Amino acid sequence: MNGYNIDQELILSEDQALPNNTAADSTNMVNIGGMTGQKLSILVYATTDIDVLTGKAMSIEIQGFTADTAASAVSPIENAHVYGLHKTAADGAIDLASGDLVCEIPIPETLFAENDYTWVQLLYATDDDLSAMKVNAFVSVIA
Repeated sequence: MNGYNIDQELILSEDQALPNNTAADSTNMVNIGGMTGQKLSILVYATTDIDVLTGKAMSIEIQGFTADTAASAVSPIENAHVYGLHKTAADGAIDLASGDLVCEIPIPETLFAENDYTWVQLLYATDDDLSAMKVNAFVSVIA
């Protein structure tokens, strides 16, 4: 996956299509197990070209969970969001090539520990049809 040696247990999305005018969770959840020593990040790479036009929105948000079920989903911050990418309709276009790093999201250790989150998942959202565009996402250890 993008030149990284990745354990299957750390993959959030593998060649996952982005949504069409909606929000969609990453294919998988990853158990971070608790305190990370501020050494874990989520890397998201384009596996196809990704083009989001001016006037359209797209976001990639990290979600915290207390268990490996969607029912345990909670926002990382009450009434707020932790974004890796947040493009509004007022922002310019995004033009990424296959293989480009889309974003890197450090996993907020203190926030996760204080809320007993042990699982992470990504939420991809857009008001455009991005279903022909795909990404890989995985948890990586920061050296």
